[in-house]
Amino acid sequence: MLGRAFRYSLDRDRLSTVADLHPHRLYGWEIRALCVERLGGRPQQILAVLLTYFSITASIIPVVLYHQAKESKTAQAAPVQPGQASAPVEAPKNAQPAAAPRPASAGGVVAAMVFLIGIAMASPFMSLNQGLGGLLTLLIIFWGLQRAWRMTGRSNILVMGPYQQGA
Repeated sequence: MLGRAFRYSLDRDRLSTVADLHPHRLYGWEIRALCVERLGGRPQQILAVLLTYFSITASIIPVVLYHQAKESKTAQAAPVQPGQASAPVEAPKNAQPAAAPRPASAGGVVAAMVFLIGIAMASPFMSLNQGLGGLLTLLIIFWGLQRAWRMTGRSNILVMGPYQQGA
């Protein structure tokens, strides 16, 4: 899907710099290639709006995963605070050894993905508590969805004829 969008954008000389290779831009070209080249219409408009909203909001998933991994690394390597004893603390004699982490089940992975996608879809509205930044985010998303709707609308073409050529 992205390969087709990339070829489409190169064919049209749309990419001018390496910065234009941002994933959102490629998603936009793919949405355009899917919806506009089929002459537009209401189903293509709905598809374009849904794909645009998903591509915008799904971009938070890598950010969440990065911060989650970063927090887990810092929690594992908790530094010794000044004033604390640097000597290792002895475990009590009756303490159980830490259990090895269980491998993730397929159901757990699917549940986590559904949860992440749900959070991503709701994230623009959850950011409303940030004040002006949240409103600005929703406004930008609205403009993007409006543009996707307008780009994929069917144009009314009036075809008249055939005409007789006069002698």
